Amino acid sequence: MHKAVQALGAPGAIEAHKKANAQEYSQALLKNACALEVKGELAAALTKYEEVVRLYPGTSDAKNAEQCAAAVKKMLAGGKAL
Repeated sequence: MHKAVQALGAPGAIEAHKKANAQEYSQALLKNACALEVKGELAAALTKYEEVVRLYPGTSDAKNAEQCAAAVKKMLAGGKAL
């Protein structure tokens, strides 16, 4: 059996792997949202920020996404960003 497969058989290994992948994905979503925001694609950025909040509630990435989403909503409403 391959060592990586054996390692995943260790107690808690699969959950740890899922958690690491989730964090990588949430950070990738945040980076994508920021890039969209910088390009002026505010509606698309807002969608990505909201996706982070929906998929990863209670995480630091979700908190950051909530703050960014609030700023984008303000910009979309015609106000200035924070």
